[in-house]
Amino acid sequence: MKKESISSHINTYLNTARMLLKRGAVEEGRQYLLAMLEMRCRDYNTAMNYIDQAIIRAEIQEWFDICVELREKGLTDRILTKLRLFDEDDKRNNYPSGGSKLGKKQDSPVDNFLVGYNDQGWCARIFEQYKQAVGALSCCTSGVKGKNGTGFVISEKGYVLTNDHVVFCDAKGEYFDTIKIKLGDSDKALKLNILQSSKKHDVAVCIFESEKSPYNKTIKLLKDHTLLKPGAEVVVIGNGLNMGLAPLPGVIKYVRNSEGLLVYTAPSNHGDSGGPVLDRKGSCIGINSSITVGANGHTNAVPSNTALELLDKWNIKI
Repeated sequence: MKKESISSHINTYLNTARMLLKRGAVEEGRQYLLAMLEMRCRDYNTAMNYIDQAIIRAEIQEWFDICVELREKGLTDRILTKLRLFDEDDKRNNYPSGGSKLGKKQDSPVDNFLVGYNDQGWCARIFEQYKQAVGALSCCTSGVKGKNGTGFVISEKGYVLTNDHVVFCDAKGEYFDTIKIKLGDSDKALKLNILQSSKKHDVAVCIFESEKSPYNKTIKLLKDHTLLKPGAEVVVIGNGLNMGLAPLPGVIKYVRNSEGLLVYTAPSNHGDSGGPVLDRKGSCIGINSSITVGANGHTNAVPSNTALELLDKWNIKI
């Protein structure tokens, strides 16, 4: 990707993040900051000298810290100041220029900033409703670098869907020895075993090693993803950059491209692969299979139709 294109992506992601955060959509805004961070990493790799690399590296660390702070603490005074989320009208309304003060609630710039924001939006609702059926995957084999990704539970029988490329060790040309998943907000890592996998379609089906695994929430695969049309809103739940589960909002661009994949807009990063692409009702229409690609920031997913056809072929009843 050309440097001009990278800079354009960075500005677009930053402006979108600011807009979302100003509306109070913290998780959605954080995901666009992560997408910007990914682009800045590409900028670092193309830097011409050590000085430029040092400057970019410092910026990357600062934005990474902000993303972590957003996830753990939400909108803080430091973040509001860094992103310049207060305009002149805010200042005239007596927002403090420095840190928030202890005391009355109205003295906090964060509280004032979110006053009147009652509707968290459908993405937040779907995320809260289904995140316990989605998990952060960690895959490892002795002696080689592991991978992180996302997976989601599709059956009370304990079946978990993800991408083939997430659970496959490229360095050894075989599947990872150990695959674990942390569902929802849980810190407990549960072991998975691979049942079936298709490299052609980039789909893998796993099952919990223990029959006592707490998968009390499942996600339904939509039988015909083409019921949704271009322009329809979707949300992906992913484990971007291994920073924890978060929603990635977007809209469908192409129901099926020349490769048979679902294409939509969403700031997808490394680690989001394998996550469910959900419609407004919480039905899964695809499996997120790529990071953001191309000049228009498109992301690909394996359609739910394809996943269901493979499950039928493998005689896996959900």
